[in-house]
Amino acid sequence: MSTRDLATNVKLVQYYFLTSRFLLSYDGNQPLPLRHLYKKIAIFFIKQHVLLLNLHKKITIDQFQARYHQVN
Repeated sequence: MSTRDLATNVKLVQYYFLTSRFLLSYDGNQPLPLRHLYKKIAIFFIKQHVLLLNLHKKITIDQFQARYHQVN
């Protein structure tokens, strides 16, 4: 894997993480179906984030969740 691929993947990891945090913390005044949609999209982004982290660091889902909760 080239340095360029690695840099792209690091940017993707950051993007997925920030997007999922934004969607999960989004204003609760939205209609319920929209909130469910945001949550589903956020879960998708978190899964993508975990997949990319696993690709580079070989961490487990449990380690990721522990890290994610430390940030929140």
